[in-house]
Amino acid sequence: AFARVKAAVAAADPEVVHTQLEFAAVLGIPAARRLGLPTVATLHTLDTPPPRSRLALHFRLMAWALRRARRVIAVSEVTRRHYLERARLRPERVVTMYNGIDPTAFQAGPGVREEARAEWAIPPDAPLLVTVAVQREPKGIQHMLAALPAVAAAFPAVRYLLVGDGPHRPALEQQAKHLGVADRVVFAGAREDVARLLAAADIFVL
Repeated sequence: AFARVKAAVAAADPEVVHTQLEFAAVLGIPAARRLGLPTVATLHTLDTPPPRSRLALHFRLMAWALRRARRVIAVSEVTRRHYLERARLRPERVVTMYNGIDPTAFQAGPGVREEARAEWAIPPDAPLLVTVAVQREPKGIQHMLAALPAVAAAFPAVRYLLVGDGPHRPALEQQAKHLGVADRVVFAGAREDVARLLAAADIFVL
């Protein structure tokens, strides 16, 4: 795998290599260094693997690679502190750079909320929760589903809109049925109109 990554980087002939997440860092940073290229890595997650687990080994490999990056970008100050402590990164090499979001893209015009809800027969006045995410187990969507019966007891009209797709979707659909909330949950699948769907919701859950 390392040889293939190194060959791919060499073929691309970049001025800098920018890696995202664990496997990209573990393979991409050493490959770039072998080619004499500067590297930047971006950290998004707060990995805390159980001691002496396979995931702990993965984390140690990632930390080893990150210590060899020219710069490391953390998407929050909490993330920066997490990796300074757990991966023993040099503070002067790690910077916090928040994700840039243009809020004007999410300013829905008149009628958008009602129109988006009508697509799934969600009443205009129903409390609507929304999650936009790849449906993988680490995203924790199963925890929101587990809480939904209690939420519905307090807010009988509540609905939950799940935007995205992924390998965990069949398990989530089965869980919603098992909990008796399938009629409250909408699996919208992968969408390109996320701003419109956010405008239709009342609360974003992640």
